[in-house]
Amino acid sequence: MRVGVIGTGATAVQLVPEIAGRAAEVRVYSRTPTFLSPTPKLRRDLGAEELALLAGLPHYRAWYRAVEVLPTIEGNLAMVTVDPAFPPTERAVSAPNEQLRAVLQGWIDVQTEDDPHLRAALTPRFPFGAKRWVTDDGTWVATLKRPDVHLVDEPIEEITATGVRTVDGHDDLDVIVYATGYRPAEFLAPMRVTGRGGADLTGQWSGDEARAYLGACVPGFPNFFCLFGPNTSNVVHLVSIFFVSECGVRYVLDAVRTLLESGSRSIEVRADVAQAYAERLEAASAQRAWGFSTVRSWYRNSRGRSTQLWPFSAMELWQRTRRVDPADFRLDA
Repeated sequence: MRVGVIGTGATAVQLVPEIAGRAAEVRVYSRTPTFLSPTPKLRRDLGAEELALLAGLPHYRAWYRAVEVLPTIEGNLAMVTVDPAFPPTERAVSAPNEQLRAVLQGWIDVQTEDDPHLRAALTPRFPFGAKRWVTDDGTWVATLKRPDVHLVDEPIEEITATGVRTVDGHDDLDVIVYATGYRPAEFLAPMRVTGRGGADLTGQWSGDEARAYLGACVPGFPNFFCLFGPNTSNVVHLVSIFFVSECGVRYVLDAVRTLLESGSRSIEVRADVAQAYAERLEAASAQRAWGFSTVRSWYRNSRGRSTQLWPFSAMELWQRTRRVDPADFRLDA
């Protein structure tokens, strides 16, 4: 069986090594090569001793998590911040950004010393942080070097009934796998949320323009909260969706507590508070690599605005969601 995989991002990096060796041939169609982050422990299983400690030793699980998370709470934020004096380019947006690029490029170089063409095909053409990078333990490049796996970096012209046509010719395929991402800007889809006066949140967020105060609250939609909402993705900060979701849950629970203790019937974020937050958030996003670069990614919507990433520190997200500030909200009896 001949398999074609379109894409070289996180999905492809996980599935291509599993397909290789099972298919007679795998052709990987590269659209935009991305940075590979050295992660030697990526596929390492936890040992029996570690599992026993996690299961039976009181507080060990919390300690283990703290050891993993605390050193990365600031993540790579400083390294993706634009320095106007550098000056920023589509190669790097600051001196630290350039230094990190050199380190990650070195990881590619050392694995492709014997294949200059593969090295060139895997080299990103945008600053680090402008697009999602991929964790890698060497499996990806090793897979691409297999004789039955071929990386194709020529542009695709069309998908045909029997395969893929590139600018260099036609590849006959039995199966095509689309590792081309998903629709992260379609928050809450396919649900419909109705607010004051019959306002439709889906319509308000149409054109992938989702906005929410701290990713959780929207003016005009009382008693409505969402988790992992607009601009709460922390991929740059190296903390996980679990951290973000826990911050959101804590914030929502405190909002419910505030509502119940006030004796009110509804709680709604003030429009002026949400607007000030949105303006600060967009100003910060413009100073990050994903706001500067023109590379296409799911970090930005069709208008170039990021509805995905949290442009501040993970510590700020944690601090701002610990408690609800009643002054930010309108409580109606």
